[in-house]
Amino acid sequence: MKDDRRLGRVSVPVVLSALASDALSAIGVQGSSMLGEALQSMLQGRHTQARDILLDELREGDKQLTDVGQVDEAAAIIFRYARAAQEGAARLNLRLMAKVIAAQAYLGNLVADEFLYYADMLASLRREEVILIASLHQHRVVAPEVWADNVRAWSKAQEQLVPNVFATGEVMYAAALGAARTGLLLSGPPSIGGPSAFVSSPMMDRLERLAPFKDALRQEGIAH
Repeated sequence: MKDDRRLGRVSVPVVLSALASDALSAIGVQGSSMLGEALQSMLQGRHTQARDILLDELREGDKQLTDVGQVDEAAAIIFRYARAAQEGAARLNLRLMAKVIAAQAYLGNLVADEFLYYADMLASLRREEVILIASLHQHRVVAPEVWADNVRAWSKAQEQLVPNVFATGEVMYAAALGAARTGLLLSGPPSIGGPSAFVSSPMMDRLERLAPFKDALRQEGIAH
């Protein structure tokens, strides 16, 4: 049954900030031992970092939450984000998740199921995988969707990333195999006499509209 309770016009950043503080505090570690105090200090640092990243991404938004159902969805989203912070997700991964939250809020589409799907994917990515996916996506979007052009895009990405990010082409290829587990990369048929090439997937097209990887890398000061 539809929930008709209303909240008035409440700013999305205000609600999400409050939810983030509550969620991150709720999963803290209690204890008076030296270990407990160390864990509390560590978690507080992660709490502050995650909140600041989220607020940075929400800064431009002015959307409003108007009913309890939206807040329920937001709470589920923020709890997953808070759990990623607690588990030690890197700043880059938190930045990407925060971008998805901010984009959903801006679009008026705070849907927990969608965010949880993306969050599990984003939380698992290593920094090098994010760089690789971003580079392949950059080259793919300027090329027609035929595999001959995707092989050339792979070669361009290799020129860009080897040896600056990956020591060798083989290491880059292994990273692509790993990143393909997320569905953000697809492998295609090999070029004549050459290896298979990877290209960013239609799923990456959708995710990029919410969380541009290049922007996240730039904001976190990561060369690519």
